[in-house]
Amino acid sequence: MKFVDYIAAGQDRGAVAVFMTLMATMLGASATLGVAARAEAVGFPAAWWLLSGSVGLALQGVLLSGRIRDTGARTLPDLAGRVAGPAARRLVAGVVAVAWPGVVGAQFAAAGSLLGTLLGAEGAAWPVLAAAGAVVLYTLAGGQRAVVRSDAVQLAVLAAGFGGLFAWVFGGRCGGEAVPREAVRLLSGEFGWREAAVSVLTVGGAYFLGPDIASRSLLARDGRTARRAVLWAAPALAAFAVGITLAGMWAAANVPGAGNPVLRIAARLPAALRWGLEAGLLAALLSSADTCLVNAGAIAAYDLAGREGTGAARAAVAAVGAAATGLALAGGDIIGILLKAYSVYVPGVVCPLAVAIVAGRVRRTRTWLAGVAAGGACGLAGACGAGGDWLPVAGMGISLVLALVAVGRGRE
Repeated sequence: MKFVDYIAAGQDRGAVAVFMTLMATMLGASATLGVAARAEAVGFPAAWWLLSGSVGLALQGVLLSGRIRDTGARTLPDLAGRVAGPAARRLVAGVVAVAWPGVVGAQFAAAGSLLGTLLGAEGAAWPVLAAAGAVVLYTLAGGQRAVVRSDAVQLAVLAAGFGGLFAWVFGGRCGGEAVPREAVRLLSGEFGWREAAVSVLTVGGAYFLGPDIASRSLLARDGRTARRAVLWAAPALAAFAVGITLAGMWAAANVPGAGNPVLRIAARLPAALRWGLEAGLLAALLSSADTCLVNAGAIAAYDLAGREGTGAARAAVAAVGAAATGLALAGGDIIGILLKAYSVYVPGVVCPLAVAIVAGRVRRTRTWLAGVAAGGACGLAGACGAGGDWLPVAGMGISLVLALVAVGRGRE
């Protein structure tokens, strides 16, 4: 297998394939179980998590997707290097190298927890090992091509499972009371315009130029194909946001109790639909994990080690997979600590990198890097509990201003 096939699926995927792998990547644990649980607690404003993502995705489609693919880059750090210089490539690659074992480990842990719940083995180690082992093995064997193929299957399973849930609940077949129309409000006393704006900036920023989501555009055959797939995905994500939020609200009123609301609804479904939904949930968790795993391995081999060989990429995937599995089994706060490194990315990298992509080049590299550092520091401080949710937003503003200065006329 050629190196470009392993790390970027040959960069010849059509719009449908890119759309499917993008949707499968986005619909993971937080988009399914997480949004439903939040909807049970706070009502319809829980939809902002995915609606913010839809806004960020639409902006990516309009402003960036075509440009991202047309650079010819194979990974996101490679893209950063092409528009902002070698230091930018090393910086973005370093963030991924530090954070992504934790990101992948968190998804392995979630998949193992779900598998253990479904099989009556809560707390056991073997469900985590089974879920992690399956993802590592097929990703190790086929790289990005295997991930794209598996994502198509996983998205089909996910769509069938959640489609059955939505049809049964909203069609009245589960009984109970429908969600009142007056409860379907985007804003509430606890979640007003300020919270919505923060969500659009921070969560939407991750969808606008997040490493794994943006990486899907790099697989397309050309910029037009990438743009089309992303613009299809934005309304599809918004539609799923509404469905999963309403399902969580319905569960809160009609099937209260312990455990995730999606699993409580599953107990009300006929056996075939229940099995389909459980398979869809597992597919959702695995389809996000494999994308993160193959991207982390590709970046470690190509951008950090400077190796262009399938063997090196496979070795990196195996190393990241082993580290992520260890973190998933360890539990505790280890994964949480590593995930804080990801909080550096959105405030620090998103705005400067977006500006550099649109401008096509950075004239003042040190100013651009200063913006990344300032924004990342604000994001990390916010993740550690300092300054509340305004600090990452302030970091985004600082990094944006310095990035605009960095691409302006003149030299350092």
